[in-house]
Amino acid sequence: MKKKWLGLGLLLPVFGIIIGVLSERVDKKESKAPSVNTYIKSVTLKDFSIEVMSENNENQILVNYPKTKSKKINQRLESFLRDELSSFKKASLENNLREKGSFFQSFETYKLSSDIVSFKFNVLRKNSPLLQTESQVITKTYDLKEEKELQILDLLNEKEDLQSISKYLYDKFSKEQSPPTQKAKAALQNGLKPVEKNFNTFVLDNDSLVFYFAPHQINMDTKAYTQVSLPLRELGEVVTPQILVGHLKEEAEKSKVKIPSAQQVRNKQLANKKLLALTFDDGPDPQTTPRLLSILKKENVPATFFVLGNRLALYPEIVKQEHALGHQVGSHTFNHLNLPQLPMKDVQEEIKNTADLVQKTLGITPQGLRPPYGATTPQINEQAQTPIIQWSVDSLDWKSKNADQIEQVVMNEVYDGSIILMHDIYNSSVDGAARVIKKLKSQGYTFVTVNQLIEARGKLKNSQVYFNATR
Repeated sequence: MKKKWLGLGLLLPVFGIIIGVLSERVDKKESKAPSVNTYIKSVTLKDFSIEVMSENNENQILVNYPKTKSKKINQRLESFLRDELSSFKKASLENNLREKGSFFQSFETYKLSSDIVSFKFNVLRKNSPLLQTESQVITKTYDLKEEKELQILDLLNEKEDLQSISKYLYDKFSKEQSPPTQKAKAALQNGLKPVEKNFNTFVLDNDSLVFYFAPHQINMDTKAYTQVSLPLRELGEVVTPQILVGHLKEEAEKSKVKIPSAQQVRNKQLANKKLLALTFDDGPDPQTTPRLLSILKKENVPATFFVLGNRLALYPEIVKQEHALGHQVGSHTFNHLNLPQLPMKDVQEEIKNTADLVQKTLGITPQGLRPPYGATTPQINEQAQTPIIQWSVDSLDWKSKNADQIEQVVMNEVYDGSIILMHDIYNSSVDGAARVIKKLKSQGYTFVTVNQLIEARGKLKNSQVYFNATR
C-alpha cells in the first residue's frame, strides 16, 4: 500500500491535509472510530463504519464512505459513490491530458436520533494537475427505520413551509450586509429562493438543522461554502413531529423565537377578512362530486368534504382528487349512523374504520369529524380525538332539493365566520353552491376550509366542538 501511494503522498500536503481539516469532528457523547488510513480523515459514530476505495491508475482516487446496518441504504450510498466517480472519470477523459487527475473524499457523521442520521461528504476533485481544485460538500440524510433518504421537504409539515425558512434566512443575511447593494440583494434573493435545490444540502445534528450553501450562492464575495445552523427549537412550527425528538418538542414549545409556519402566515393574512367555509357531507358521488369539484376549481374556492367511509371505499379516486385540489377532507363516519344510539364499541369502529381508510387513501388522518345529524356527546367527542365540526348555516338542500331555495336560505343566514352545511350528492346542491359562491364573492367574502377558518380566528383543538369562527 505504501508503494502504491508513494506518488500520491507528494500531493497530500495540498489535498489530504485539507480534507483532514475539513472532516475532523468530535462528539463526546458518541464513540468515534478513527480513520482507516493516514491520508484523509473521516469521522463516524457507533454503529457506522468507514469503508475505503482507492485507485492509482488513470487517476489518483482515495475515498472514504460510510457503512450502516441497512443493506438497502448501503446499496444507495455505493450507487451514489459510483455515480460521482463515473462523472469525475468522464470529465478527466474529456481533458485529454496525460497527467493524472485526483479525487479525494472524506465524510462526517451526524445523528439526530436513533432513526435519523446525516452524512456530510467533503470532496476535493481535480480533473488534471493543470486545472483548479474543486471542493464540494454533498449531504445525505436517512431515516434508518424506514430505510429511505430524506429531502428537505420531508422534514416540513407542508411544502410552503420552505418559504418561511427562506424568508427568515433572507431577513437574517440582509441585516448582516450593511448596507446591502442591489447586486448583493439579488444574489441573496436568488440563492434563497424557496426551491428544493437551494436547501437540499443539509444535515440534522443533535438539535440543529444545518445548511451548506455553495460558493456565491448567497454571498458574491466568498469562494467557500457558507454554513448556517438553525436551532430546531425555533423550527417547531414548520418541521414534522418526527424531527422534534426527545427534549426538542418541549424546547420548541418554550422557545421565544419561532419561525412561523406557512399556515400561520396565511392565518394572519386572513384574520381581518370576511370569511366563511363551505362544507359538503355524504359523498363522494360519482356524478355530482366531480361536477362540484370542477366548479370549485373554476371559482378558485377551497371547501371541506366530510366523506362517508362506505362511499370512500367505492370511489377513492374522487376523494384523492378532492385532496389533490387543496380541499380539506374530514370524516362523516362509515355508515352515517346516529352515534349516541350506538354502543361505544360501535362508535369507535365507525370513527376508526373511516380514519384508517382515509389514511390508506390519502396518507393523512381525517381533518375533523362531523357526526351524522350533528348528534354527539362529550364521550364521543373525546373518543374522536379530532376537532368536531358542526355548522351555523344549514342550507336545507337535503330537504328542498331546489337551487333557488338553497340560495335563499344561505343568503338570509350567512355571516362572517359561518360554517355552511351542504351535500355533494344532489345536482340541486351543486347548482345552489355555484350560485351562492358568486353572490357571496360579490359581497366580499373569502372562502376557506374549516381548519383555515378556525385557525384564522383562534385555536383548533381535538375533541372541541365548533359551530362557527367569529372574530
